[in-house]
Amino acid sequence: MFMRIDGNPNWCNASFTQVHDRTLNKLRVLSDYDIEVATGMMTSPVWTRVAFIREPKERVLSSFLNKAVDESYYVEHCCQRLQQKDEKKECADHSKEFRSFLHYVTKYPKLCGDIHWEPQVAIIDAKWWPYIDFIGYQNTIEQDSKRLMQMLTSTKDPVPNRTLYERYGRSGWGSEEGCENRTHAFMHVNTAEHKTGADSQMKEWYTPETEKMVEHYWAVEWSQEKVKFDKVKLFPDS
Repeated sequence: MFMRIDGNPNWCNASFTQVHDRTLNKLRVLSDYDIEVATGMMTSPVWTRVAFIREPKERVLSSFLNKAVDESYYVEHCCQRLQQKDEKKECADHSKEFRSFLHYVTKYPKLCGDIHWEPQVAIIDAKWWPYIDFIGYQNTIEQDSKRLMQMLTSTKDPVPNRTLYERYGRSGWGSEEGCENRTHAFMHVNTAEHKTGADSQMKEWYTPETEKMVEHYWAVEWSQEKVKFDKVKLFPDS
């Protein structure tokens, strides 16, 4: 969506897989700006600050399923970094076990810390959370994305007061030659290849022990008062 708004022709290129490569997506991020400008972006009412987040227990499991079960990413970015030879082998041998995954990423946060499973609330410094204008959630991402885009307009739009949703989000995701075959509104159909279905597998992978581990080590996720996660309790307290 950001590439489309920015006029990057690769936004609808079905064969374009380097969407996260900043040299190719051409998108600017906060660190591209001087500290004074970036601070203004994070505090001025002229800007709209948005965070999309996911229920923590589901997110941690999704990271495990995607990066440890489906891929070797966890082994490469955690197990192989451990100093002790026996631990390195133990970690790799049990890489597809959720309990083992939680053990190593929490025991060795400096070696095994990673954006995919670190607490998402902590990614935004606490001092900026009061300035976040809009919070969307993964489980309602279609509705939240639409609601957000209906709030936003641009002074550069040749049609006065046209919302971002009317201009870019309502349709056209499969209407141009070479685009993916998605003719519905933005986020109406989630075709993300890495979607793990973690929400439907929670009881299959979690145990009372691992649920308590996530509640303890990811406790900061529930500490931010502006964030309102749905209560997920898989097992009653013993």
